[in-house]
Amino acid sequence: MSELLPFLVHITTVNVQSGKVMDRSGPFESAYLARVACGRNTGQALLWTRDDQYWVAQKFPLEYRVSLDPADRFDLP
Repeated sequence: MSELLPFLVHITTVNVQSGKVMDRSGPFESAYLARVACGRNTGQALLWTRDDQYWVAQKFPLEYRVSLDPADRFDLP
């Protein structure tokens, strides 16, 4: 009997100026929980945008990327 493995997401922290990956955190059970964790770590609310692969927020000089989870993968009108 095979069980479905849960879909887990990670936070990738990137230096905007150098493009260097500074940290990778997680796993989290959903992209929502990962985004909340970013806000708690930075101590402020972050403005998130979504592209084809990630939720992205910046607090200069860092950019936070959270991979989309299955619930996020739908086409917006």
